[in-house]
Amino acid sequence: MQSRQPNINARKSEHQQPNKTIVTKKLLVQEYKDRLKNNIKSLNENFDRILCLVKINDDSSHKANSTGQLSEYYAMREELLARAS
Repeated sequence: MQSRQPNINARKSEHQQPNKTIVTKKLLVQEYKDRLKNNIKSLNENFDRILCLVKINDDSSHKANSTGQLSEYYAMREELLARAS
């Protein structure tokens, strides 16, 4: 009887090991799905913001002087570069 006890325990551990592996894999896949979802959301948001920046502003009050034009240009350029990277 004592020789059968270790075999039963060995069988239990053999059955538990694949279950732990399956659970770990499921958690890993779920984490990857969540990260992918967040990354896609971020990409869409950045793309939308880039398109909004490219639109021409109809408000011409800032175009009265060259400083306003340059400041708007550099502000848009820096934001585009930040979102594109």
